[in-house]
Amino acid sequence: GPQPMRPGSRASARGSQLLCEGRSARHGPLVCSAVGKEIFLYVSESGRKLSVLEGSKGPVTCLLGSGTSLFSGSVDRAVRRWDLETGNNIAELKGHDGSVWCLELIQDVLCSASEDATVICWDLESGARLARLTQHTSPVRCLLDVGGAILSGSDGGTLICWDLKSFEPIAKTEAHTCAITCLLHVERGGSVFSGAADGSITRWNQHCRDAANSLEGHVQWITCLLATEEWLFSGSRDGTIKRWDLETCVLTVSLELGTISLRKPAGFLVATEEGSVCISKMPEGEKFIKVDHEGGSMSFLASNGLFLSASPGGAVGAGSESIGDEERFDVMAHRDGTISLRTTYGTYLSVGATADAGAGVSAIHCDEDIPLDPEKFNHCLIEAHWSGVTCLQMVSGCLMSGAADRSVKLWDPNSGILVASLDSRTGITCLLDTGGALYAGVAR
Repeated sequence: GPQPMRPGSRASARGSQLLCEGRSARHGPLVCSAVGKEIFLYVSESGRKLSVLEGSKGPVTCLLGSGTSLFSGSVDRAVRRWDLETGNNIAELKGHDGSVWCLELIQDVLCSASEDATVICWDLESGARLARLTQHTSPVRCLLDVGGAILSGSDGGTLICWDLKSFEPIAKTEAHTCAITCLLHVERGGSVFSGAADGSITRWNQHCRDAANSLEGHVQWITCLLATEEWLFSGSRDGTIKRWDLETCVLTVSLELGTISLRKPAGFLVATEEGSVCISKMPEGEKFIKVDHEGGSMSFLASNGLFLSASPGGAVGAGSESIGDEERFDVMAHRDGTISLRTTYGTYLSVGATADAGAGVSAIHCDEDIPLDPEKFNHCLIEAHWSGVTCLQMVSGCLMSGAADRSVKLWDPNSGILVASLDSRTGITCLLDTGGALYAGVAR
């Protein structure tokens, strides 16, 4: 089931369909989570398990909340409607000949997509079948509301935009050469983004008649897309997150590297915007992105976007735009848990005897090449994702990502720096921000 993690504000992106919100007059906001054939209901504010909805004859594949009603799709080919006040299954909608993979609600029309290559439109209140949309030739796994029309994406790479009054196609496009894995509608500008199993992302006009941009950078399956006012974020099975300019679709940052912080008793080693390096009590600019090199050496990218460097003369700063000999360091681990940074020139980063806050940093030679206390730093290392990213969520201005590596990572979306990591017992499948708590769905 879901695990409450930390407070957060409401994000702009949809959560996974296996974790959604509902509402009960008695208990208030609810979190609904599908695990196998069962659906668990939790009180959103406290995380207390309220009840279990049983009745599906096969594993539940998707959830969709609407007020005090919950809709579920299943491998057993049925769509079910549940009353969140009573927990009763009040309707069972049958008509698909294969597993139901996706649900979408547009005004009073419920749409379901299936392994049978069709989309069925249902009347929300009566449950009557309004139409069966049949122009796909492979399983349909993605549905999206695009300004009152329904967009469907198939395993064959086809996108079809349907009019929900006539139930006829507005546009049909062979969008990708492989399965469409996720869709996102950005209201500002009316753009639609589609992600595919080959790692490609395409930007379309609202009804997908014309492709505006192709976003190349990932090398594996696109699992999730998220848009903010300025950027599009994409997550992939290649273990990376990429940030694209929402207007130009130019790749601006790839979030795939871990960070390290170096600390003395008086404070952290920090880099200023001007490029100087010192010890500070204020933990601002203390995280450095760790860049690994062949042979074991490392470089450190500061929050100002420039690399930490040490000159042959011993000057230390963070003002280099590229990596050369001065920007390469060997990390020496000591038995007491501290580390030292050895430069290309055989010197060590040193803070001096006093090491007070505000103290500068230099690179010095050590007698017999043995670092002493001034050259030793406590450190905090946060590794990036090492397996596929499954979900993205924006919470209080921070980007959060879940992955199969059993972790949720917290990123600064502006600098691309990895800030923190939350560990779970099993892989993270989805994230949901309820406005009062962040919930993570985990693999069984």
